[in-house]
Amino acid sequence: MDVGHCSLDIGRWTFYTDMTVKDPYSAIKGSLPLLDHMHRFLLPGISRDMGAFMERKGLKRVLDVACGTGYTACALHRRGIKVEGVDMSREMLLLAAQKAGDCLFVRGNGTSLPFKTGSFDGALVSLALHEMLPAVRAAIWSEMERAVRPGGYLFVLDFARLPGMRSLFSRAVARVILSVERSTLKFDPDHWHNSEQFQKQGGLPGWLAKVGNEPARTWDYLGGNLVLAVVKNR
Repeated sequence: MDVGHCSLDIGRWTFYTDMTVKDPYSAIKGSLPLLDHMHRFLLPGISRDMGAFMERKGLKRVLDVACGTGYTACALHRRGIKVEGVDMSREMLLLAAQKAGDCLFVRGNGTSLPFKTGSFDGALVSLALHEMLPAVRAAIWSEMERAVRPGGYLFVLDFARLPGMRSLFSRAVARVILSVERSTLKFDPDHWHNSEQFQKQGGLPGWLAKVGNEPARTWDYLGGNLVLAVVKNR
């Protein structure tokens, strides 16, 4: 693996780091463990559905791009899937390291993944594309396509066009999501502005249609406000 950054070994994982990268999440590092609680208590079905699909398709080695605190990567690892995670946030990866086990986490840029072409059976990106500039979003998706072998699968979890449904529950959840997204103005204004743009183009379904990717399968969560889509790599 050609990374081009210095590396630090912490416990049973390797931390490749580019010290010039700014970490906006350092401003709220005390709140980051809440992300694990969100996955564990509000979104337990996501890693279960994703893992079951990977098992049915025989995916053995998977890349988690913008892996955050590593919750999904480790949940998939417990199912016997070899997962490697990449994120730009040192604070996120320090939390991931606490539960890493045999998982490998790398600090790096998703627009230039430090892995050989076609070296993974699948790749996933969860709740990250909406906060990125359109050009960065496209570059990360392109890198995921490159890193995954032809016939493999790309998984993406992100917001639908809010609210996802007309029910009272869906509208209530959408208000909470938008409130949390708007709170990023305090520490990462670009996050909110990019999220607004993502919503205007129709959320995840709108973005996938715009870039010409037809999902092979989708799942909805939290009243249709979250969508997990699987795209077969060409």
